Amino acid sequence: MARRMESLRALARGEVEGPAIVLATAASLLRRVPGREALAGAAVELAAGQELDPDALRAELARLGHVLLPEADEPGEAMVNGTRLRIHRAVDNAVVLAEYPSGRTLDKLTLDGEPVERVTLGAASELLLDTAAARRFEGGYAALAGPAAGRDPVREGVAGLRRPSGVEHWLPLFHDRMDSLFDLLPGCPVSLDERAEGVRDLRLAEITEAHRRRQARMELDRKAGLPPYPPVPVASAFLGAADWDFGLATRKVTSLDDDPPETGRKADDRGGRHLETVPDPDDLDGLRSFLEGWRKEGRRLVAAVSRPSEALALARLVGRRGLGDGAVVKDWAEAQALPPGTIAAAVLPLESGFTAPGIGVLARTDLLKQGAAKVAGPATLPESAGLALGALVVHPEHGVALADGLEAVQAAGAPHDCLKLVYKDGDSLFVPVENLDLLHPAGPGAGVDKLGGQGWANRLDKAKAQAEEMARALLEAAARRKATRHPPIKPPRRAWRAFLSGFPYELTPDQETTIDAVLADLAAGHTMDRLVVGDVGVGKTEVALRAAFAVAMSGRQVAVVAPTSPLARQHLEDFADRFAGFPVSTGYLGRGQPAADAKAVKAGLADGSLRLVVGTHAVLAKGVTFRDLGLLVLDEEHRFGVKQKERLRELSAGTHTLAMSATPIPRTLRQALEGLRDVSIITTLPAERRPVRTEAVTLSDGLLRDTLRREAARGGQGFVIVPRIDDLEPMKERLGRLVPELGLVEAHGKLRPEELEDRVERFARGGCDVLLATNIVETGLDIPNANTIIVHRADRFGLAQLHQLRGRVGRSRRQAWAYLTWPEDRPPSPQGMERLHALAALTGPGAGWAVAERDMELRGGGDLLGEAQSGHVRDVGPALFQALVRDAMAAAKGETPDATWSPRIALDRPALLPPALVPEPGRRMEIYARLSRMTDPAQRDALAADLRHPGQPLPAEAEALLDLAELKLLCRRAGVESLDIGPKGAVLGLRPGVEPPAGAEVRDDGKLRVTWDDPAGRMGRVRGCWRRWP
Repeated sequence: MARRMESLRALARGEVEGPAIVLATAASLLRRVPGREALAGAAVELAAGQELDPDALRAELARLGHVLLPEADEPGEAMVNGTRLRIHRAVDNAVVLAEYPSGRTLDKLTLDGEPVERVTLGAASELLLDTAAARRFEGGYAALAGPAAGRDPVREGVAGLRRPSGVEHWLPLFHDRMDSLFDLLPGCPVSLDERAEGVRDLRLAEITEAHRRRQARMELDRKAGLPPYPPVPVASAFLGAADWDFGLATRKVTSLDDDPPETGRKADDRGGRHLETVPDPDDLDGLRSFLEGWRKEGRRLVAAVSRPSEALALARLVGRRGLGDGAVVKDWAEAQALPPGTIAAAVLPLESGFTAPGIGVLARTDLLKQGAAKVAGPATLPESAGLALGALVVHPEHGVALADGLEAVQAAGAPHDCLKLVYKDGDSLFVPVENLDLLHPAGPGAGVDKLGGQGWANRLDKAKAQAEEMARALLEAAARRKATRHPPIKPPRRAWRAFLSGFPYELTPDQETTIDAVLADLAAGHTMDRLVVGDVGVGKTEVALRAAFAVAMSGRQVAVVAPTSPLARQHLEDFADRFAGFPVSTGYLGRGQPAADAKAVKAGLADGSLRLVVGTHAVLAKGVTFRDLGLLVLDEEHRFGVKQKERLRELSAGTHTLAMSATPIPRTLRQALEGLRDVSIITTLPAERRPVRTEAVTLSDGLLRDTLRREAARGGQGFVIVPRIDDLEPMKERLGRLVPELGLVEAHGKLRPEELEDRVERFARGGCDVLLATNIVETGLDIPNANTIIVHRADRFGLAQLHQLRGRVGRSRRQAWAYLTWPEDRPPSPQGMERLHALAALTGPGAGWAVAERDMELRGGGDLLGEAQSGHVRDVGPALFQALVRDAMAAAKGETPDATWSPRIALDRPALLPPALVPEPGRRMEIYARLSRMTDPAQRDALAADLRHPGQPLPAEAEALLDLAELKLLCRRAGVESLDIGPKGAVLGLRPGVEPPAGAEVRDDGKLRVTWDDPAGRMGRVRGCWRRWP
């Protein structure tokens, strides 16, 4: 929005110099914008040496949409106090700093740390809110909504010069005049894509239908005592088709057509094309072949990234992957001057690549899957949890021991850090830190084994036998599912296109991949059993909607089951809204439903007249039968009880099943990892969605007061969650004392279902500022305006529960906050504290998946794995048992087991983290654990950047350690069992069944030999071995 406003301001002020091209979508051309005069004044300028009035600056920044806070850490936030200011510009993420220590004269004005003479601060929102704008809004809003009846958070927020979420819907009410892009660009020629008018008509139809639904909802809201939230007239916010045509009538219009008619005139072709398909980023050989083709043609390749730091990281990665030297270019002229076949990086935000004569431009995702996560920084998962010093760990060959400490041990003539394991009777075993992936956290109640004793060997043998039995049973179940045949399901093309048009957003890459996989499953003719794992808010519901539509339009029935009534109701609204206008009848089954309605729904399911049912576990009742159930959609399946899961197994036998979860239970996770269920993981957040900032802290009065007031000040709402109903009243009294001005409503499981839903609905529609609740709100609620959550006594919740609670916030573009807290006088136990800090660290893409793994590590298997397996899990630890099952399944399928082996590497130079670099042993242990679990070579550079002190190179022994970890990963991928590196050569031992690459020098003992003359370049030579690997 800030970039859009910056462009609009420049057009309004006539500041665009020389010939310029304005790129706009059909949808953006339809939107009316604030008038030229308002846009021209939508900025404030600061200059070094000027006299500053802090109060006036704060007021102007607030008018422009900046959020005023004690600290400005996010784009669009500003801090202005009595001596200094810090403003985080929304338009480009740049940080403006200035000081005025004596008087009000601006000193030391900087932009991203560089001194500047002048800086412009543009608007962060189209809504320019001051007292005059608020008065205009009140008049217009009252005319639409009528006299105020009860509390209306939108009215109250604007009157207090706050910005309630979604207030931009009433933008025309704040301005005396609304213009359009046509008004800002008088007489300019227009190039119009041939599809633009079709998109225009579709968008106008969507706008008109949304307006109709909002008007119909107004009366229902009035009767329920809720704010009416009236829509503005469509013509005040959008151009109509006639306005569009009139705007084009006086201009020169060029039509852009992929298949133009023959006119005899030759088009001027400058050679621009969509980039042809690029190999998968993990297919290094394919990628090298692709680039080699470019080299032979004399072409260059530029990878577009969004930040200079990413450009440097990508250039290093290109070199490390053996794809060239890597370079960074500043502009198009430098790119064209590159040697043929060069890969360079440039700061250029692009979503897709293109080609021009002699050069091609790749979006970064063409070279790197989830490029931001791999290039920009290290994984946030604290890998040492469960492997911390002083904890019990399991070695697969020697059993349970105490992780006693880190010691430097001579290996291959050089010092290497090792973890000292202490067994019964004081016997010790040293494990090189690069081999920490061999170790697993011990299960609850484990005791130390005797090194070399028979006790561990016996327990391990029993666990392996049980793992083999499980593997056979699970494979048989998977085979039965694959053997069940179904008529292929493919949605009708015309209806499918119409249905997709109801989704107003752009799919993320992960969503697209998942939807394609689901449709392929349905068309394959066998039973689908797919698990869709994704953090809250990544778009799993859209996957379910499309799967349900495909099945329902084929004539079969669909059941969507959620664990709670509020979540089921929300799904009902989503499905009913998207299925409106299609021949798919929908119904609901859940608590609090009139008996007559429930009876009618059950009858419709039995005779087939009802095609889609959404509900709670009421759908699973014995009295509910389906005539032809084709798809079962399960949301948060781990929330269902034992009896409900038994019924689910009955229903899902021979039925397509789509399960969705932000945190799969360990059994689900294990099955997914072992290939028993098809799995799709959605990690890509929608555009402009930010990860939730999470802190584990003591709950003081100051924290409680300041966080809730900060949220209310930006027009938002907050959750306060307590573990027990008994905790509600003391917290209610505390909130009443600290924030009496904020409206509060309570929610808990002892309320009647109807009353609970009414209270949650009231909060969701903005009827109060704070929802004080138990974990009844843990699952599924989608309230974009709620962006702060405080969890009291967080150590009393499970890790998965906490992750779900955190998911209640962060559903909008605003930065969301989650506070995992404990009383000042009752801190959590060490294990509880570890659990909270583990979750606080897990905020990046795919955090839900990591939470499930971490929950299994910290809690053990217990009843989650079932009684038949829980004893063996206790004997060997949950993580090792999971690995044994994976190996057993691989063996049963005739594959080589690889879950419990690790390459052995000998390097004749020091490889460790010097204490001078990382003094704290626990921190060193955490970094070693991260290294041992590295899954991509790109993580090596990320960790190096994390360790390096500014302006200083890494010590040689730390560089050697990083090299060692990267080589181990490459060895594992290639099936190299051992790697011995000396001054003049290396010897590689292969696992059974692994063939050496073509041209390799093979010794008599079957090992490979690589030699070199210069010891200084040996690491590069060793990496070069993998360039020839198949």
